[in-house]
Amino acid sequence: MLSSLLKPKTSTKFGFDTFLEKQAINLEEPNVSLVGARPYFPDGEGYILNKENHISNKKTSFTLYNNFGHGGSGVTLSWGCAIEITNLYLQNVQSQLNLINKNRIAKDISDFSIEIAHFEIKLLSNLSEEEIDELVDTETKRLNEVVQKLNLHDRKISVSVLIDDKEAQNYKETLRKLLVSLSKIDIDYLAYESRLITYINKLRSVLPPNIRKEFNSYMYSHFKLGCAQDIFVWYCLRLGIVDFIFDDDVIQPVSERATRGTSPFVANSLICLLDRGVKYYENKADEYLTKSFGFEIATAIRRFYY
Repeated sequence: MLSSLLKPKTSTKFGFDTFLEKQAINLEEPNVSLVGARPYFPDGEGYILNKENHISNKKTSFTLYNNFGHGGSGVTLSWGCAIEITNLYLQNVQSQLNLINKNRIAKDISDFSIEIAHFEIKLLSNLSEEEIDELVDTETKRLNEVVQKLNLHDRKISVSVLIDDKEAQNYKETLRKLLVSLSKIDIDYLAYESRLITYINKLRSVLPPNIRKEFNSYMYSHFKLGCAQDIFVWYCLRLGIVDFIFDDDVIQPVSERATRGTSPFVANSLICLLDRGVKYYENKADEYLTKSFGFEIATAIRRFYY
Protein backbone atom coordinates (compact mmCIF):
# COMPACT_ATOMS: atom_id res chain seq x y z
CA MET A 1 0.00 0.00 0.00
CA LEU A 2 1.29 3.44 -0.85
CA SER A 3 2.18 5.83 1.93
CA SER A 4 -0.65 8.05 3.17
CA LEU A 5 1.82 10.89 3.66
CA LEU A 6 1.71 11.73 -0.04
CA LYS A 7 -1.33 11.50 -2.26
CA PRO A 8 -1.22 11.11 -6.05
CA LYS A 9 -1.93 14.23 -8.08
CA THR A 10 -4.74 13.54 -10.51
CA SER A 11 -4.21 16.43 -12.91
CA THR A 12 -2.33 15.41 -16.06
CA LYS A 13 -0.86 18.92 -16.38
CA PHE A 14 1.90 17.75 -14.05
CA GLY A 15 2.65 14.77 -16.25
CA PHE A 16 4.80 14.02 -19.24
CA ASP A 17 4.11 17.21 -21.22
CA THR A 18 5.25 19.44 -18.34
CA PHE A 19 8.36 17.34 -17.86
CA LEU A 20 9.27 17.56 -21.56
CA GLU A 21 8.75 21.32 -21.48
CA LYS A 22 10.92 21.89 -18.42
CA GLN A 23 13.72 19.68 -19.81
CA ALA A 24 13.44 21.23 -23.32
CA ILE A 25 13.08 17.78 -24.93
CA ASN A 26 11.80 17.64 -28.52
CA LEU A 27 10.23 14.22 -29.19
CA GLU A 28 10.37 14.77 -32.96
CA GLU A 29 14.11 15.44 -32.93
CA PRO A 30 15.50 14.28 -29.57
CA ASN A 31 18.79 15.95 -28.74
CA VAL A 32 19.27 14.93 -25.14
CA SER A 33 19.57 11.73 -23.13
CA LEU A 34 18.19 11.96 -19.61
CA VAL A 35 18.89 8.94 -17.39
CA GLY A 36 17.90 8.54 -13.76
CA ALA A 37 15.84 11.74 -13.63
CA ARG A 38 13.82 12.24 -10.44
CA PRO A 39 11.37 15.07 -11.15
CA TYR A 40 9.28 16.22 -8.19
CA PHE A 41 6.89 19.02 -7.32
CA PRO A 42 8.06 22.24 -5.61
CA ASP A 43 5.17 22.17 -3.15
CA GLY A 44 6.34 18.76 -1.90
CA GLU A 45 2.85 17.31 -2.16
CA GLY A 46 1.71 14.47 -4.33
CA TYR A 47 3.18 12.29 -7.06
CA ILE A 48 2.17 11.02 -10.50
CA LEU A 49 1.29 7.36 -10.93
CA ASN A 50 -0.80 6.89 -14.06
CA LYS A 51 -1.00 5.99 -17.73
CA GLU A 52 -1.13 8.60 -20.49
CA ASN A 53 -1.86 8.13 -24.18
CA HIS A 54 0.03 10.51 -26.46
CA ILE A 55 0.06 11.38 -30.15
CA SER A 56 3.07 13.30 -31.41
CA ASN A 57 2.99 15.90 -34.18
CA LYS A 58 3.70 13.15 -36.71
CA LYS A 59 0.65 11.23 -35.52
CA THR A 60 2.79 8.60 -33.83
CA SER A 61 0.86 7.24 -30.88
CA PHE A 62 2.47 5.86 -27.76
CA THR A 63 1.60 5.17 -24.14
CA LEU A 64 3.58 6.55 -21.23
CA TYR A 65 3.42 5.16 -17.69
CA ASN A 66 4.23 7.97 -15.23
CA ASN A 67 5.81 7.18 -11.88
CA PHE A 68 7.51 10.28 -10.47
CA GLY A 69 7.15 13.20 -8.08
CA HIS A 70 8.17 11.35 -4.90
CA GLY A 71 10.83 13.91 -4.02
CA GLY A 72 12.45 13.26 -0.67
CA SER A 73 10.16 10.27 -0.04
CA GLY A 74 11.55 8.28 -2.98
CA VAL A 75 13.01 5.46 -0.90
CA THR A 76 9.83 5.16 1.15
CA LEU A 77 7.51 5.04 -1.86
CA SER A 78 9.65 3.46 -4.56
CA TRP A 79 8.80 -0.21 -3.86
CA GLY A 80 5.05 0.25 -3.63
CA CYS A 81 4.92 2.60 -6.63
CA ALA A 82 7.01 0.20 -8.74
CA ILE A 83 4.55 -2.60 -7.98
CA GLU A 84 1.56 -0.36 -8.69
CA ILE A 85 2.84 0.89 -12.05
CA THR A 86 3.88 -2.62 -13.12
CA ASN A 87 0.43 -3.96 -12.27
CA LEU A 88 -1.17 -1.10 -14.23
CA TYR A 89 0.98 -1.98 -17.23
CA LEU A 90 0.19 -5.71 -17.03
CA GLN A 91 -3.53 -5.04 -16.62
CA ASN A 92 -3.45 -2.85 -19.71
CA VAL A 93 -1.69 -5.55 -21.78
CA GLN A 94 -4.22 -8.14 -20.64
CA SER A 95 -7.10 -5.78 -21.42
CA GLN A 96 -5.77 -5.20 -24.94
CA LEU A 97 -5.37 -8.93 -25.56
CA ASN A 98 -8.96 -9.51 -24.41
CA LEU A 99 -10.19 -6.82 -26.80
CA ILE A 100 -8.43 -8.44 -29.76
CA ASN A 101 -9.96 -11.84 -28.97
CA LYS A 102 -13.16 -11.54 -26.97
CA ASN A 103 -13.23 -15.33 -26.43
CA ARG A 104 -9.98 -15.09 -24.52
CA ILE A 105 -11.56 -13.67 -21.38
CA ALA A 106 -13.55 -16.87 -20.83
CA LYS A 107 -10.44 -19.09 -20.82
CA ASP A 108 -8.31 -20.23 -17.93
CA ILE A 109 -5.00 -18.44 -18.51
CA SER A 110 -1.48 -18.86 -17.11
CA ASP A 111 0.56 -15.98 -15.76
CA PHE A 112 3.55 -17.06 -17.85
CA SER A 113 4.15 -19.36 -20.79
CA ILE A 114 7.83 -20.37 -20.77
CA GLU A 115 9.46 -21.68 -23.94
CA ILE A 116 12.66 -23.68 -23.62
CA ALA A 117 14.92 -23.70 -26.66
CA HIS A 118 13.79 -23.75 -30.26
CA PHE A 119 14.98 -27.12 -31.47
CA GLU A 120 15.86 -27.23 -35.18
CA ILE A 121 15.91 -30.86 -36.30
CA LYS A 122 18.44 -30.24 -39.08
CA LEU A 123 21.00 -28.80 -36.62
CA LEU A 124 20.64 -31.85 -34.34
CA SER A 125 21.12 -34.40 -37.10
CA ASN A 126 24.78 -35.15 -36.29
CA LEU A 127 24.18 -35.64 -32.57
CA SER A 128 23.90 -38.98 -30.82
CA GLU A 129 21.02 -39.83 -28.50
CA GLU A 130 23.27 -39.17 -25.50
CA GLU A 131 24.28 -35.76 -26.87
CA ILE A 132 20.65 -34.79 -27.45
CA ASP A 133 19.86 -35.93 -23.89
CA GLU A 134 22.63 -33.66 -22.63
CA LEU A 135 21.31 -30.73 -24.70
CA VAL A 136 17.78 -31.18 -23.35
CA ASP A 137 19.12 -31.50 -19.80
CA THR A 138 20.97 -28.17 -20.23
CA GLU A 139 17.74 -26.51 -21.33
CA THR A 140 15.98 -27.87 -18.24
CA LYS A 141 18.68 -26.41 -15.99
CA ARG A 142 18.25 -23.02 -17.67
CA LEU A 143 14.50 -23.24 -17.09
CA ASN A 144 14.95 -23.98 -13.39
CA GLU A 145 17.42 -21.11 -13.05
CA VAL A 146 15.00 -18.62 -14.63
CA VAL A 147 12.09 -19.83 -12.47
CA GLN A 148 14.26 -19.38 -9.38
CA LYS A 149 15.73 -15.98 -10.30
CA LEU A 150 12.35 -14.53 -11.33
CA ASN A 151 10.68 -16.08 -8.27
CA LEU A 152 7.99 -17.79 -10.34
CA HIS A 153 7.43 -20.73 -8.00
CA ASP A 154 4.06 -19.44 -6.84
CA ARG A 155 2.92 -18.24 -10.27
CA LYS A 156 0.75 -20.13 -12.72
CA ILE A 157 3.12 -21.19 -15.49
CA SER A 158 3.28 -23.64 -18.38
CA VAL A 159 6.35 -24.90 -20.22
CA SER A 160 6.37 -25.32 -24.01
CA VAL A 161 8.79 -26.56 -26.66
CA LEU A 162 8.68 -25.53 -30.33
CA ILE A 163 10.32 -27.91 -32.80
CA ASP A 164 11.47 -26.66 -36.19
CA ASP A 165 10.51 -29.75 -38.18
CA LYS A 166 10.26 -28.19 -41.64
CA GLU A 167 12.91 -30.60 -42.93
CA ALA A 168 11.95 -33.45 -40.62
CA GLN A 169 11.16 -35.73 -43.57
CA ASN A 170 14.92 -35.97 -44.10
CA TYR A 171 15.74 -36.40 -40.42
CA LYS A 172 13.07 -38.69 -39.00
CA GLU A 173 15.53 -40.53 -36.79
CA THR A 174 16.78 -37.24 -35.30
CA LEU A 175 13.20 -36.21 -34.53
CA ARG A 176 12.62 -39.58 -32.85
CA LYS A 177 15.71 -39.10 -30.66
CA LEU A 178 14.60 -35.60 -29.65
CA LEU A 179 11.08 -36.74 -28.74
CA VAL A 180 12.54 -39.55 -26.61
CA SER A 181 14.75 -37.02 -24.78
CA LEU A 182 11.89 -34.57 -24.26
CA SER A 183 9.73 -37.35 -22.79
CA LYS A 184 12.22 -37.57 -19.91
CA ILE A 185 11.70 -33.98 -18.72
CA ASP A 186 8.75 -32.03 -17.35
CA ILE A 187 7.17 -30.04 -20.18
CA ASP A 188 3.51 -29.20 -20.71
CA TYR A 189 3.14 -28.55 -24.43
CA LEU A 190 4.87 -29.54 -27.65
CA ALA A 191 4.38 -27.73 -30.98
CA TYR A 192 5.64 -28.24 -34.53
CA GLU A 193 6.68 -25.22 -36.56
CA SER A 194 5.59 -26.71 -39.89
CA ARG A 195 1.99 -26.91 -38.64
CA LEU A 196 1.63 -23.34 -37.36
CA ILE A 197 0.41 -22.27 -40.81
CA THR A 198 -2.85 -24.02 -39.88
CA TYR A 199 -3.89 -20.84 -38.03
CA ILE A 200 -2.86 -18.24 -40.57
CA ASN A 201 -6.40 -17.78 -41.90
CA LYS A 202 -7.73 -17.04 -38.39
CA LEU A 203 -4.87 -14.65 -37.78
CA ARG A 204 -5.35 -12.81 -41.07
CA SER A 205 -8.66 -11.41 -39.83
CA VAL A 206 -6.96 -9.41 -37.05
CA LEU A 207 -3.84 -8.30 -38.97
CA PRO A 208 -3.48 -4.80 -40.46
CA PRO A 209 -3.58 -4.72 -44.30
CA ASN A 210 0.18 -4.15 -44.78
CA ILE A 211 1.18 -7.13 -42.60
CA ARG A 212 -1.51 -9.30 -44.16
CA LYS A 213 -0.21 -8.38 -47.62
CA GLU A 214 3.37 -9.27 -46.63
CA PHE A 215 2.29 -12.65 -45.30
CA ASN A 216 0.22 -13.38 -48.41
CA SER A 217 3.08 -12.40 -50.71
CA TYR A 218 5.57 -14.66 -48.93
CA MET A 219 3.19 -17.61 -48.89
CA TYR A 220 2.41 -17.13 -52.59
CA SER A 221 6.12 -17.21 -53.43
CA HIS A 222 7.31 -19.91 -51.02
CA PHE A 223 4.20 -21.98 -50.18
CA LYS A 224 5.02 -21.69 -46.49
CA LEU A 225 5.55 -19.10 -43.77
CA GLY A 226 8.94 -17.49 -43.16
CA CYS A 227 10.83 -18.15 -39.92
CA ALA A 228 9.88 -14.81 -38.35
CA GLN A 229 6.26 -15.30 -39.44
CA ASP A 230 6.20 -18.75 -37.81
CA ILE A 231 7.46 -17.22 -34.56
CA PHE A 232 4.85 -14.47 -34.83
CA VAL A 233 2.04 -17.05 -35.18
CA TRP A 234 3.54 -19.05 -32.31
CA TYR A 235 3.44 -15.99 -30.04
CA CYS A 236 -0.10 -15.09 -31.10
CA LEU A 237 -1.27 -18.59 -30.16
CA ARG A 238 0.48 -18.47 -26.77
CA LEU A 239 -0.98 -15.01 -26.01
CA GLY A 240 -4.48 -16.14 -27.00
CA ILE A 241 -4.80 -13.62 -29.84
CA VAL A 242 -6.51 -16.31 -31.92
CA ASP A 243 -8.48 -19.34 -30.78
CA PHE A 244 -7.10 -22.82 -31.33
CA ILE A 245 -7.98 -26.45 -30.65
CA PHE A 246 -5.71 -29.29 -29.55
CA ASP A 247 -7.30 -31.80 -31.92
CA ASP A 248 -5.45 -30.47 -34.99
CA ASP A 249 -2.02 -31.67 -33.72
CA VAL A 250 -0.42 -28.20 -33.97
CA ILE A 251 -0.10 -27.91 -30.18
CA GLN A 252 -0.01 -31.13 -28.19
CA PRO A 253 -0.61 -31.34 -24.42
CA VAL A 254 2.12 -33.55 -22.96
CA SER A 255 2.01 -33.41 -19.16
CA GLU A 256 -0.84 -34.55 -16.98
CA ARG A 257 -1.23 -30.92 -15.84
CA ALA A 258 -1.73 -29.79 -19.42
CA THR A 259 -4.18 -32.58 -20.16
CA ARG A 260 -6.22 -31.65 -17.07
CA GLY A 261 -6.02 -27.96 -17.93
CA THR A 262 -4.31 -26.90 -14.70
CA SER A 263 -1.39 -25.53 -16.75
CA PRO A 264 -3.20 -23.61 -19.50
CA PHE A 265 -1.36 -23.05 -22.78
CA VAL A 266 -2.50 -19.40 -23.17
CA ALA A 267 -0.74 -16.86 -20.94
CA ASN A 268 -0.66 -13.13 -20.21
CA SER A 269 3.15 -12.95 -20.50
CA LEU A 270 5.72 -15.04 -22.36
CA ILE A 271 9.28 -15.98 -21.41
CA CYS A 272 11.58 -17.52 -24.01
CA LEU A 273 14.97 -19.19 -23.53
CA LEU A 274 16.64 -19.02 -26.94
CA ASP A 275 19.89 -19.43 -28.80
CA ARG A 276 21.39 -16.15 -30.06
CA GLY A 277 21.20 -17.52 -33.59
CA VAL A 278 17.45 -16.85 -33.78
CA LYS A 279 17.69 -13.25 -32.55
CA TYR A 280 17.18 -11.73 -36.00
CA TYR A 281 13.93 -13.65 -36.53
CA GLU A 282 12.74 -12.88 -33.00
CA ASN A 283 13.28 -9.16 -33.62
CA LYS A 284 11.33 -9.40 -36.86
CA ALA A 285 8.51 -11.20 -35.04
CA ASP A 286 8.49 -8.32 -32.52
CA GLU A 287 8.15 -5.92 -35.43
CA TYR A 288 5.10 -7.83 -36.66
CA LEU A 289 3.60 -7.77 -33.15
CA THR A 290 4.21 -4.04 -32.69
CA LYS A 291 2.78 -3.08 -36.08
CA SER A 292 -0.21 -5.39 -35.63
CA PHE A 293 -1.14 -4.98 -31.97
CA GLY A 294 1.01 -2.25 -30.42
CA PHE A 295 4.26 -1.98 -28.52
CA GLU A 296 2.82 -3.01 -25.16
CA ILE A 297 1.75 -6.44 -26.39
CA ALA A 298 5.15 -6.92 -28.03
CA THR A 299 6.86 -6.15 -24.71
CA ALA A 300 4.78 -8.81 -22.94
CA ILE A 301 7.49 -11.18 -24.24
CA ARG A 302 10.78 -11.49 -22.39
CA ARG A 303 13.70 -13.37 -23.92
CA PHE A 304 16.87 -14.80 -22.45
CA TYR A 305 19.53 -15.51 -25.06
CA TYR A 306 22.49 -17.80 -24.59
